[in-house]
Amino acid sequence: MSDLTCPYCGHEQEVCHDDGFGFEEDKRHEVKCHECEKLYHFTTYISFSYESIAADCLNTEKHDYKQSRWYPNKVECSICGDVKAKTDDCQTTVNFWDCECEDDYQHKTSDEIHCSRCNSDRDECPDSRINEL
Repeated sequence: MSDLTCPYCGHEQEVCHDDGFGFEEDKRHEVKCHECEKLYHFTTYISFSYESIAADCLNTEKHDYKQSRWYPNKVECSICGDVKAKTDDCQTTVNFWDCECEDDYQHKTSDEIHCSRCNSDRDECPDSRINEL
């Protein structure tokens, strides 16, 4: 996919954005076609698009904190992205995991990798929090 099409010969070309060239809006930017070598102008229009994502932990559900990939002493919610310092109340252990059941939702990893009550699998569920064991 190219940035521009020459208005004279139809040749497609990329805009070299080195040093920020071509990003300024409300300005005519002058370029030379690589094919026919004619000069022409282009203008820049920047648009934004948004995507909404449900994050139940911002409402009534619990956050799903896991070790942050970027910060060694922090945890990050896998649902909403909240990052906070690692504390005892959100440290988890790989030795237990939480299924989707309302009660009796913690399972020992070495004993079972599937919950037959809610049909959850270990590899799709979070590690258990140490303070909830």
